[in-house]
Amino acid sequence: MLKSFTRRHALAAAAGFAAAVAAPAIAAPKENLILGAANSTSSHYALGVAMTKALQANMPKANLTLLETGGGLDNLRRLQRGEIDLAQIGFDSGVNAVKGEAEFAGRAIPDVVVVYPYGVSFQNIVVRKDSGITKLEDLDGKRFTPGIRGSSAEALMRNVFNVLGIKPTLVPGTLADGTEGVQNRQLVGMAISTAGPVMTAAVRELNVTTELLALDLTAAHKAKIDGKFNGIEVLPIPPSASPGGVKVNGLAWRNVYVTRTGVMDDETAYAVAKAIFENRRFLIESWPALSDFDFKGMALSAEQAGLKLHPGAKRFWESAK
Repeated sequence: MLKSFTRRHALAAAAGFAAAVAAPAIAAPKENLILGAANSTSSHYALGVAMTKALQANMPKANLTLLETGGGLDNLRRLQRGEIDLAQIGFDSGVNAVKGEAEFAGRAIPDVVVVYPYGVSFQNIVVRKDSGITKLEDLDGKRFTPGIRGSSAEALMRNVFNVLGIKPTLVPGTLADGTEGVQNRQLVGMAISTAGPVMTAAVRELNVTTELLALDLTAAHKAKIDGKFNGIEVLPIPPSASPGGVKVNGLAWRNVYVTRTGVMDDETAYAVAKAIFENRRFLIESWPALSDFDFKGMALSAEQAGLKLHPGAKRFWESAK
């Protein structure tokens, strides 16, 4: 059974889950799993729907709830409060949570662990072509949306601007707020994460009515960024993910679903990882680029990149064929 909740259901979901988190380190029962996805307009939410199908295929008795949230940071905070069992995040925010750095300074979540990966995303920094902006420095003083409010991508973009010394007038909001603002010329542009190596649907649709230009992270930018952000690299964005097919460099990170060892038991983590891998066709139908994605390899390399695998999930991934 799949339930799709919006933000206004969040308090009700939390209240219903309260009994399960009244005592510490209670394993989430197989029959009741809440997944924190993303904003419903995001392609990551659509993929979350596909994931629930994959889970249901192997866990037919499970009661699955897909919760619309504000993105990675929001999901980690919900995971910390025990409101959800699985959290969609960008890898960098998970490392920050474990280390108690950046947005999690003073409030670390040391038992955050990966259950399964689902691709690599890029941060597309796009502007209206008629804005006259051709490089990141041109954004100084301009109205720009750094990402979906509350998401790890938004926090990353703010921090990158700080490191680079670029000072746009930042206008956070939902994905719809950003695209409408650009289309109505109230914003010069926006930062938005890709659906793996594919341009997100919102950017693709916006580019039909408002011609967009992707901004490049130059070698000078890369020199300032390298090593400053956990789990983040500057890599070439595939032309398939860039407006007009222009080749630019951008911020890149792994996409993963995480839990906490104090929230999910080994048996459940094993079952979840197994269901996702064995039924990955549902994910590929939603994000076709995942047909070439190395689920097992990316899972087993997570620890080297900075986040541990859940012991139960690790047991599955080590044996996956």
